[in-house]
Amino acid sequence: MRGTKDKNGPMSTSHNTNEPIRPVLTIAEVCDLLRIKRSKCNEMIRSGQLESFRLGGRCRRIVGASVAKLIEGENA
Repeated sequence: MRGTKDKNGPMSTSHNTNEPIRPVLTIAEVCDLLRIKRSKCNEMIRSGQLESFRLGGRCRRIVGASVAKLIEGENA
C-alpha cells in the first residue's frame, strides 16, 4: 500500500481502484489511498467521517468500509 518512488521522483500509489479495500487499515494506508496528510486524516476521524478504533494503547486502525463509503461519495 505504500507509495513507491518512480524514476521521475514523485510518489505514486500502487492501489488499483478495482481492488476491494481491506477491512482494517492503518492511518498511513488511509492517507495513501485518499492522498491526504495525516493531520487531515485525524481531523476526519474526530469529525466522524472515518470510523476508527484503538488497538492496545496508542495503535489506531480505520474501518475499511468507512473509507470505501468516503471514496464512493456517501460521506462527502
